[in-house]
Amino acid sequence: MKAIPILAVCLLAGCVATMPQQSARPTSRDDPSNNCFVGLESDARLQILIPKIGAIGKPDRASIEMMASKDFPTEVEKGALSTWGLERRRCSDLGSNFRATYAPPGWTEIHNWQQSSVLQAIARLYGGNLTYGQFIAERERIAQASIKQFKESDSRNMAAKAQQAQQNQERTNAAIQMLLLAQPRPAPMTPSIDCTSRVVGNTVRTNCD
Repeated sequence: MKAIPILAVCLLAGCVATMPQQSARPTSRDDPSNNCFVGLESDARLQILIPKIGAIGKPDRASIEMMASKDFPTEVEKGALSTWGLERRRCSDLGSNFRATYAPPGWTEIHNWQQSSVLQAIARLYGGNLTYGQFIAERERIAQASIKQFKESDSRNMAAKAQQAQQNQERTNAAIQMLLLAQPRPAPMTPSIDCTSRVVGNTVRTNCD
């Protein structure tokens, strides 16, 4: 499975894909962080933010009016923002061991960068350094950057696997060739000689073919 489609759906809710689908091992759908982040969408403590940002779990749900907003959060909304930040950190921590065990090279670092970037944006909104419109734009920028990084990481990992497979095949071929060369060669066959003799006078003449 390509993990990016899951990432695109869940990005910034925190349900970030952590590995390509493989039948022999757990996949991104098994990451404990996913269900936790999805659950934040229905968290009653965060509902006050939805009319301001469009959705808790999806950065692309904001309306034009929300994107153009120059409003700063109220004290009540600040309380919800604080809760959102704490819950995001808790959800991310739930899957840290899972990602450390199963994520391909580079993916955990991208997840951590994304998580840190969103938390910083929430903190800037909380502190009055961003309006809601500016926060929505920053959130979308982080989403797009994360998608790009995950795609690039996926491509690098696939290229590395293909190179490793080629090297393994080359080593196998070389080993087979060495085994063939080490086998004893059969001794050359001595051609058979057919001789016949006949008596001619007082002598015996022998002819061999």
